[in-house]
This record gives sequence, C-alpha cells and structure tokens, in this order.
Amino acid sequence: MFFFQICLNTQSPAIYHQVLVCSIHRIITQKRLPWWPEVKMLYPKSNELRDLFIKTLNYVMQSGCMVSAHTPLKLIQSLNLKERVGNPLKGVAKGSSSSSTDEGGFHKHLLLCIVRLINADPLLMLNNQGKAGHEMQSSTLELINGLVSLLHPPSVTDVAMEAMDALLTLHHPDKIEMWNPESPINTFWDVSSQVLYSMSQKLTSKQHLIVNYTDILKWLRKILECRNQFLKRHKDCANVGSQIPLCKQAHLKLEGVFFLYLWSIDPEAVLVAMSCFSLLCEESDIRAGTDEFSASYLLPNYHVYEELAQASTMLPTGRAAMQKKIMALLRKIDTCTQGVRQSWDDTYHIWDSTTVALLHFPKYKVEDLQQTDAFHRIGKRRASHHR
Repeated sequence: MFFFQICLNTQSPAIYHQVLVCSIHRIITQKRLPWWPEVKMLYPKSNELRDLFIKTLNYVMQSGCMVSAHTPLKLIQSLNLKERVGNPLKGVAKGSSSSSTDEGGFHKHLLLCIVRLINADPLLMLNNQGKAGHEMQSSTLELINGLVSLLHPPSVTDVAMEAMDALLTLHHPDKIEMWNPESPINTFWDVSSQVLYSMSQKLTSKQHLIVNYTDILKWLRKILECRNQFLKRHKDCANVGSQIPLCKQAHLKLEGVFFLYLWSIDPEAVLVAMSCFSLLCEESDIRAGTDEFSASYLLPNYHVYEELAQASTMLPTGRAAMQKKIMALLRKIDTCTQGVRQSWDDTYHIWDSTTVALLHFPKYKVEDLQQTDAFHRIGKRRASHHR
C-alpha cells in the first residue's frame, strides 16, 4: 500500500503515475494472478486518483497538446489547481523545445491511460465514502466535465474515443446511482444535463471539425437510452431536480441537434437523428407517469416526434425521397418551441454561409468553403463501435 501512496502523490514523477495506472489497468482487465492485490483496495483512494486525472488533464491542456474551445465553465474553475498539485513543468529544462514536446507526449499518453482506467472500473473514481452529498456531487461533476472537455479535439482522436466510452460507462444506471447516493435524482439532472448541453453545443457550433459526427450521434443515442433506464428506476420521483435552467437548456440544445442533422448528406446520420426523437418521447412518458405533468406539456410536439422516430424504420430509399418525407412530417409541427425556432435559425445560417461561399467560389480558399459547408463535408470516418 506504501507503493500506491507514493505513486498517487501528485508531486511524484510522472513515470510513477504511469506505472501505477498501467498496473491497475492490467489487474482489472487481465486474468488475475495469485499474488496480485485486489483492486478494491484502491477504492478509498478515489480522491487521489481524481486529483491525478485533473492534474494530468490540466497539464496537457496548458501545454498545448490539445485544445478544446468549449471547456465547461465549472471545469475551468476546477482546473485551477496550480497551488494544489505544484508546477507541472517542474523538471523540464527551460528553452528545450524537444524536452517540452517529449514531456507533453508522455502526459498525453498518461491521460489516455487514466481515461481507459475510468472506463475499466469507474468505481475507482466514484468512491466518495465519508463525504457530504454536495461534495460527492462536486467530485462527480469535476470528473465528468473533465471527460467532456476531451471531446473532440481533432489531434487526439484516441483520447476522445476513450472519453466517449468512459462517459457511456458512467451513464449506466448502476453507475449513475454512485454519482451521489444521498441525492441521485438531483445529481443526475445537474450532471447529465451538463454532458448533453456541452455535446450538443459541440455538434451545432463545431460541425466543420467533426468528421465522425454520425458515430457521435449514435453515442448520444446510447447516452439517452441509459438516462431513460435510470429514470425508470426512479419514475415515482423522476421530475425532482429537473426544473433547473441547465436541464431545460440542454433539452432545447438536444432537440436542435436532432433537427439540424435531419439535413445531413449522410443518410445514416439522418436516420440516427430521427430515431433519437423516440427517446425524447420515452423520457416524457416516464416523467409524465408521476401525474405532475403530461407528456405533451413536457414535449409539445410529442406526436410529430413520435412519427419522425417511426418513419426512421420505413423511409423510402434515395435522399430526395427521404427529405420529402421528412419535410411532410415537419409541416405537422404546430407548436414553435424555442428548440424548433433555434433549429430553423441554425439551418438558415448554414444555408446562407454556404450560399455566399459558393457564389464567391473560387475566390474563397477551399478550406473556407469546407468550413462553411458543414453538412457537405464527409471525410473518412473511423469505424463506429457505438452501434
């Protein structure tokens, strides 16, 4: 245990952290040998492991190994750990660019290993015994916001994909219960809403940077499925804590994402977006079961969304026929919610910027055209494992 204590110390050399994290991951994922310690011994060290994750994440971001333009506000606050973890650049020779590059690459790999560890056994980061409820919620929020900030810098696709897997694992109903056992529902709405809001923001505002957006939509669908499974466990009190502004904003953003990707040139992305409307309907049904609200109150265009989801399984072949069917269904919308209005505004802005770029072609550079034409840029995507 003394070895663990030394390696968990944030002041210890980074190589110690690497050895510890890789050793724990091997204990979890490989066939156990008789002399290996039980991983449960490290559950009480969750606080130190989270500190190690935040320290490494902080270093990698500050060193410029990767940049995320939409780091959540609460994460920015939590990353102010300079006094607590010391100077991450200590030991690196001044003026040595090669040393800085090597150090940055090493920490980026360490970060990848820690994220894999979270995915392998989330309880290593979620054990908060002895803490008050608000402290548990704060710790969980810091962890999950840290993972969200790793999505989707183009230069670190491996870390981003591992972070997506870790977030999905953390959203399994059993794991959500561990976010804050004293107040699981309130914590669920607060923390999960931040995940949905941040991801929806990325999908709408950074489309030209996301090559594998279809995979991300599939991942988002799985997140919604896990959320609904959790809400079913607590259907008698499913609305408790759901009235916070962030929850409503996340729902509007999410609604906007699914509308926006109905115009994607990738037919698979269109079908995934359509199918996600059924999960919004399911969430409304669960929450309406308390008799506090009706499903149509929670989701004003409930019946149209239901038709959109059903149509995803029987759409005609061909993009023109598909879009014709979608437009026919959208004309049935009779309540212009904030999400619907924002979706039309976003669609218009994309169309307008693309039109301007095409009218001035070839005066604009090719990359300028690619950035404005968000939905007509489909690159070689990594094979999805979120099906």
